[in-house]
Amino acid sequence: MLGEISDPRFTNHFGSAEDLADILAEHDMGQPDVVISGIPFSKMPEPVATRVAQAVRDNLAEGGHFIAYQFRRDVVNITEPIMGAATSSALEIRNIPPMRVYKWCKSGDG
Repeated sequence: MLGEISDPRFTNHFGSAEDLADILAEHDMGQPDVVISGIPFSKMPEPVATRVAQAVRDNLAEGGHFIAYQFRRDVVNITEPIMGAATSSALEIRNIPPMRVYKWCKSGDG
């Protein structure tokens, strides 16, 4: 099914989000303006989840956004120490079951 997607903006990669820097380099991509994630932070060992959040922060363009849609708030506990407080948190009731969408902005302080 993924092989049928012909949109040049789409890149499929099988691997760990911990390795985001290597993934971006392998696909000759610069720092993304937005990272959207639905990976279940609540089901990952905390050290792995922390490394994923740190990789997002380290590789996100300045002023870029990290958006995570989650059923549980574990992503907040993992990401806040790395990126600060979420700039928004909204309950999406049109999803069944409803889920929360969190957004962080990478500040210009590096």
